Amino acid sequence: MRWRLDWGSRADWLAGAAAERGAALPAAVLDEPDLAPGLGWYLDAFAELGSCRPMAMSGIGPIPWTALDTYARRHGIAGEAFETFVLLIAALDAAWLAHIEEGRS
Repeated sequence: MRWRLDWGSRADWLAGAAAERGAALPAAVLDEPDLAPGLGWYLDAFAELGSCRPMAMSGIGPIPWTALDTYARRHGIAGEAFETFVLLIAALDAAWLAHIEEGRS
């Protein structure tokens, strides 16, 4: 998640700029982590759930557990799969919120 937040939106541009100059790919592009098969849908779910965040004068809040529960019920995620889903989405959310906070500092 950190790589995606830090470099994801610029990776294609960086690779193109390096190719135009005949230079080696920048380390940031080369360091892109491989996502294990079957995990991409967690990123998709995280992106969809981002619209459920509470916004306040104090800033952006985490994705509510109720939103995770509703999403899981809609997609048939239950039992241990639900526990894993909550754990992974919460970890992605924590990384995203930390990235946003770093940008505000």
